[in-house]
Amino acid sequence: AAVQALDRHDLMMVGDGHNDLFVIDGIEYTSNTVRIYNRWGQLVFESSNYRNQWNGGDLPDGTYFYEVVLQHKKDDPYTGHVTILRNGWR
Repeated sequence: AAVQALDRHDLMMVGDGHNDLFVIDGIEYTSNTVRIYNRWGQLVFESSNYRNQWNGGDLPDGTYFYEVVLQHKKDDPYTGHVTILRNGWR
């Protein structure tokens, strides 16, 4: 199962009805672990067998960093960043 490359910048404009979830195409077809960290490296979200459900929770606007570990590629995780904008994006 292929997972779309995650080397791009992702933007979540929570509340706009279109970009409310952190979506990883194809993630549902493979065993995985997804971790999200804040800019200080603190873990703010973790999920085994992630299924595109993360909406940023109660986290403030800002840039967060993700790590996606696929079971068949444990030594080569996908990493990148996602920006959450809730207020003032209109």
